[in-house]
Amino acid sequence: MSSNARQLGELATAGIGKNVIINGNFNIWQRGTNFASVATSTAVVDRWKWFQGGSGVVDIDRSTDVPDNESGYSFGIGVTTADASIAAGDNYEPLYVIEGYDMQRFGWGTSDAKPATISFWVKSNTPGTYSIGVRNASTDRSMVLEYTINSSAVWEYKSITFPGETSGTWDKATGVGAYITFGLAGGSTFQTSTIGSWISGSSLFYSTNQTNFMATNGNYIRWSRFQMEVGNVATEFERRHIQHEEDLCHRYYYAVPDQQGEGSSNAGCASGVFGSGNSPRVTVTLPVRMRVDPTVSFANLRAFDGGSAYTVSSISGSWMAKRNCMIVFSASGGSVTRGAVIYRDNNQNGGIFFDAEF
Repeated sequence: MSSNARQLGELATAGIGKNVIINGNFNIWQRGTNFASVATSTAVVDRWKWFQGGSGVVDIDRSTDVPDNESGYSFGIGVTTADASIAAGDNYEPLYVIEGYDMQRFGWGTSDAKPATISFWVKSNTPGTYSIGVRNASTDRSMVLEYTINSSAVWEYKSITFPGETSGTWDKATGVGAYITFGLAGGSTFQTSTIGSWISGSSLFYSTNQTNFMATNGNYIRWSRFQMEVGNVATEFERRHIQHEEDLCHRYYYAVPDQQGEGSSNAGCASGVFGSGNSPRVTVTLPVRMRVDPTVSFANLRAFDGGSAYTVSSISGSWMAKRNCMIVFSASGGSVTRGAVIYRDNNQNGGIFFDAEF
């Protein structure tokens, strides 16, 4: 056997790349590490969003409460305003979206469909039955499975297996491969009593046995080491190099010059030239190819023309591609043809933000 063939065999045995959940160990938080009174559809820890419909309120944070010394952080959610009576249309859950390319390995929607096993650690002061739902982008195929938190305030390891789905349309490219919902509370509109079987429900991702996590102020839940892999058996959590994990996250979101709340409060973001008076024009090369051409936004920036610094007020134009872009800002002043440096305006939360998330 050649050395190359041997190396490929070793990689296959080690299961390199087996986990389709990016940032499953919750090390990357480009948008910040604490989110108070989180609104629905808010991106929080990288690759995860919070969704809700109802009067309850939660805070989300990067917690240092972890199952053991093999993790640095967990994904924490805490109830600050309870919703003790869940209406039919109420729902509260974090959502993870798997890109189509990452769903190819499961072969769903074909006769080659393979099972998918999800494993994780969880800790909550609200024991009970919880739901995990998987559905496709056209939301005509879905399945709900249950897991039980047995004890209060104790880390517990869980694994569940979704059988391969031979029906429905499952994206295999840059679109939504699958939605994964980690239910905390959901009304009858979103519930099903059919557990463990694929169904034709457009918005069914809760079990009728679901615990109401939102019932009491102070309820909390924390997750660590999420993994989703091919097969019927949960294997050891795949640990990727932190730079690799960060690069995977950058396919969907990239913050320049650093994740919010970290780095110098005056760090540089981009450079270019002042075009017409108060319009600095800059280019930014992205570290990896993004999923789609990103949208761009900014916060707390200034523009320096070699003599004076000016407040950046808006983006007046942008030309985006998956690996590079040009942005024209509007500033409070500046000199034509002088060089332009865009930097944080004495604020660690400042920066330029490129978003290619779902």
